[in-house]
Amino acid sequence: MVKDNQSVAGCKSAYALLVYAAIAVVYVSLQFQPSTPVIRPPNFANLQPRPMRDSLDHGQRLAETKNQSLLPINATSASSLLTSAIRQYTGTAAAKRTGNIKIKTPDETEIVAQPTRESLNDTEMSSLCDKMRFMPEGGLPVVALASIPGSGNTWLRYLIERVTGIYTGSIYNDRSLYLGGFKGEMKAPYTGETVVVKMHGIRQPWNIEKVIFLARDLYGAIMADFNRSKGKGHTKVVNESVYHTKAWPNTVKGLSRRWKSLVKQITDKFTNENLLVVRYQDLKTDLPNQLRRIVEFLGLPLDEKRLNCTIQRTEGNFHRPKHALSFDPFQKPLRVVVENAMKETQIKFKQHNLPLFRMN
Repeated sequence: MVKDNQSVAGCKSAYALLVYAAIAVVYVSLQFQPSTPVIRPPNFANLQPRPMRDSLDHGQRLAETKNQSLLPINATSASSLLTSAIRQYTGTAAAKRTGNIKIKTPDETEIVAQPTRESLNDTEMSSLCDKMRFMPEGGLPVVALASIPGSGNTWLRYLIERVTGIYTGSIYNDRSLYLGGFKGEMKAPYTGETVVVKMHGIRQPWNIEKVIFLARDLYGAIMADFNRSKGKGHTKVVNESVYHTKAWPNTVKGLSRRWKSLVKQITDKFTNENLLVVRYQDLKTDLPNQLRRIVEFLGLPLDEKRLNCTIQRTEGNFHRPKHALSFDPFQKPLRVVVENAMKETQIKFKQHNLPLFRMN
């Protein structure tokens, strides 16, 4: 009887050990069983630049997320999708830098969107472009920014300040320009504290080392200055009736004389190495290269970031709007005056081996 009881107890112990062993095997197999990853594929149809935040509220986005199906994909497919996403994103970023964003509509029609100038300027770029300083006295050579009135001198000053980060000066102490942001307007002009000095005639040439001559089509310069002087301000336009007064022919003749005088001054007093001719029209059509020429002529290092933000923000606060007249203000006698002045310029430039340029 005792032996039978011992036999039963031994069987129970063996059975318990088998159960525990089975549980352990199942547990271990579950822990190390490989599983197929479940990855939600991104919605690449909507991977495009958006001009504004998604208009869906949080609840709608949650509902859409719940409705999307979960599809198991392998590691190769996931890598392919990720690579595609990266390529599409970087392509869009590059398009933003060049100014054009390509967007595909649901029917695969490609639209080229040109963002506004503000969309190309982040906070860092804007801050960089607006940071300017004065140099210590004697820190720079005195460079004249010479032109006749109406040639775009104020606009070029704006561009030079932003691409170099140094204030420009003037011999005129124009309070309206000073209040408009040209802080060098009230500085003494020949101290070397400003990068260039605005002047409409060469003053104190013995104090000037170099000259940038801003040359605009004489017809355009005359009309621009007439608008400024008779329209009362740097950005105003004049009423057409004023063209029929004596003020108009007097302006045409006076600026034509000043043009010839300025050309004679710069060609007689400065060598070609110290003279840079910049055409107003080239600034309008080829601004990056013209700014590079100017910075190199000034002997300053070029900051590519400043160049980029200057190109993206070309307009200052003193840029006059275009105003088309209903008649031609340059009748034959006045046209002859202008043409003769331009011909004399070409002759002077040819004598001094300066590049000739066409005046319209």
